[in-house]
Amino acid sequence: MPPRIERFDTLAAMAHGSVARIVLGLVATLALAILANQPRVRRMSARLGMHAVSSTGLPFVILGAVFHLEAVGILTPTVLGHLRPAFEFGLGWIGFAVGMQFDLRRIERLPKGIASAVAIEVIAPMLAVAVAAGPVLLALRVFPGEGFFRNLIVLCACAAASAPLDKSFALTGPAAKFLRDVTKQDEVVSLALLGIVAVFFRPPNVGVHWHLPPSGWLLVALGVGALLGIVAFVLLRGARKASERIALLLGGVAFASGMAGALALSVPVTCAMAGALLANLPVPDDQGLRKIILDFEGPLYLVFLVVVGASWDPRPWQGWAIGVTLMVARAYGKALGGRLAARTVRGLPREEVVFSALLPQSPVSVVIIVAAGMLDLGTDTPVTGWLVNAVIVSGVMSELVAFFVRRRVIGATT
Repeated sequence: MPPRIERFDTLAAMAHGSVARIVLGLVATLALAILANQPRVRRMSARLGMHAVSSTGLPFVILGAVFHLEAVGILTPTVLGHLRPAFEFGLGWIGFAVGMQFDLRRIERLPKGIASAVAIEVIAPMLAVAVAAGPVLLALRVFPGEGFFRNLIVLCACAAASAPLDKSFALTGPAAKFLRDVTKQDEVVSLALLGIVAVFFRPPNVGVHWHLPPSGWLLVALGVGALLGIVAFVLLRGARKASERIALLLGGVAFASGMAGALALSVPVTCAMAGALLANLPVPDDQGLRKIILDFEGPLYLVFLVVVGASWDPRPWQGWAIGVTLMVARAYGKALGGRLAARTVRGLPREEVVFSALLPQSPVSVVIIVAAGMLDLGTDTPVTGWLVNAVIVSGVMSELVAFFVRRRVIGATT
């Protein structure tokens, strides 16, 4: 066999093996994500005392880092570039699920004082993070001009939301339901802050030919989100089977994510606006629609974390410094917010219980910091990696601290 033909056959065999390895790795990731979201697996992790780590998705972040290794070669930079549309789809689905929580009909039926409770427990940690993290960012000297304010607001948005309470929180009754409602609403506030940053701190070079002032981009973002929500409503009204609803939702979120990405808008915020509008329209079988969205959200988020882990670099000390500052300041803010909310709002349990419920960081925080990086909000490429590492570190540390706080305060076995 001529040497040139033999060399071509060797390269073809290597490429075939690489593609097969990538496909098998992605299929295994999806299977693990679906398995990890099964109720039985969650209960098993809780009994083994692993809930504090598994709930943050850290194993999947580490899995993504392993897949990125040159020796493994599954999530290489080239593969990550090809997966960007799927990555944006995952961001869009998570944003759509958060937006579906903003149902005005349900909010009206919530207990009195929930708006005050959400405002208190959101504003307090944001102020604490702004005061503590601001000097740290300035000390790093990599955030000149507007970049400092952009990234500080994004960090505050990450600190605002608390993880929704699950069954591992050993508190029942009206007080527990009140806390669950509070933790469901603060994610909407965090995405709203990201939307404000994406519009009013829009980078000048984003590859879009439109040149509009911030107020114009705000109208465009609102209009695109509203339009996509109306389109989804019109299509879903004619769906009768669950399979039709799933297909229409998948197509609708993919279309919304692609349009937002093409206009350099925030993908999760645009999809959240579409989901919020759809949640307030008379959609047939509203409960079934919400169940479909929640069933898909968990596995997609874990797959999203695998992709995040492929670009995660935990080595720079700057990310750890920002992460520790973020965690401590956020914990102090949540403690202060829990104390004020428990003393001023009726229906909440004692302040120690409120603090233990609000301490875990919401998974949406990782979505926010990654979506902000995709908008090129940082002034330097390493800065985005530092901020992503900081949010991951803060989330894991907050969950571990909450694990011990809950055991001491309410005897919960998380």
